[in-house]
Amino acid sequence: MEKLNSTTRFKKLLAAIVAMTTIVCGPLSGAGQTDASDKFEIIRAHIQAWLSEASTAVLTISASRLKEEIMDDWSHQSDKYQIISVRKPNDYKTAGHIPHATNIYWVDLMRDEHLERLDPDKILVLYCYYGHGSMISLTILGLLGYKSHSLDFGMMNWNLDALVKEPWDQEADYEVQTDAPRLKGSYPAPALTSDQSCAKGIIKEMAAKYLAGEGSPIVRSSEIKAIVDNWEQKEAEYQIVDVRWRRDYESGHVPNAINIPWPEIAETENLRKLDPHRTVMTCSDNGQVGQVATTVLSLLGYHAVNMLFGMMDWNQAYVDSLDRWDGAASYPVECENQLVPHGSDSH
Repeated sequence: MEKLNSTTRFKKLLAAIVAMTTIVCGPLSGAGQTDASDKFEIIRAHIQAWLSEASTAVLTISASRLKEEIMDDWSHQSDKYQIISVRKPNDYKTAGHIPHATNIYWVDLMRDEHLERLDPDKILVLYCYYGHGSMISLTILGLLGYKSHSLDFGMMNWNLDALVKEPWDQEADYEVQTDAPRLKGSYPAPALTSDQSCAKGIIKEMAAKYLAGEGSPIVRSSEIKAIVDNWEQKEAEYQIVDVRWRRDYESGHVPNAINIPWPEIAETENLRKLDPHRTVMTCSDNGQVGQVATTVLSLLGYHAVNMLFGMMDWNQAYVDSLDRWDGAASYPVECENQLVPHGSDSH
């Protein structure tokens, strides 16, 4: 009898899995057409499952590890890794890129001709300027099934001569808060419009809209400081979300910020804390996992931006030294297919 019960339970479980698969990836037509709330829940669940897995993975790779373990052994590692520069094409060509890197600008990532250039059987090593664009790319590609690492602090950590932009100025001494603000309400999910019904199809469509949108996905700490200083007038427009672990948040955070750790940002009870009619500004240790949180919120229909360099740029005293940028290496780059040693003026 026990064996029969176990078999019955297994059949019921299998039927539930089949039913769920039909709901998530079934065709979008007829009376069973999924509505906006169904689509939101489809990708919310998919995103939260990926975040839970990502929280136990190593999302970033250091410049030294990339150089010594992968690039210096490229003849053996090239069948395992694909290096992708997500910087602007002109910067890739003229300022210099990491050897063996292919260029796909992160804004154009969802174009089919670019996705076809990615090898799903390899681990992608993505890099940009500071680590923000590559984390956007890593998040979207991770949700689509790719395995990726983002170069920690991007080209700023590889070779400053090829950075193009100004590096982090290491000045950060804004005031912090240690108590948590009172939550003032519970909010509905944003309206989500998509022609797709499968989770990955919806995510790809939402990602294409997000990447084609106007405005920057990052905000500077000085801009957030101006908002904090005028909070009574600005609270109706903005929410600040610290996505670090609670112990780090409680040690000191941006004033008026609530705490939702980044791996839990897509949990239903946490999304209810976010107002879809306000701009969500995220803050992490150095900006990189904050970009993960911003990206998934944007895919879910929120308007979200991430603080450039995170808490490191607000007040570095509240960031573990292991999470701070401590200067760049001088590793070789290529310009127009010519290898440029460190210290060269060729570019």
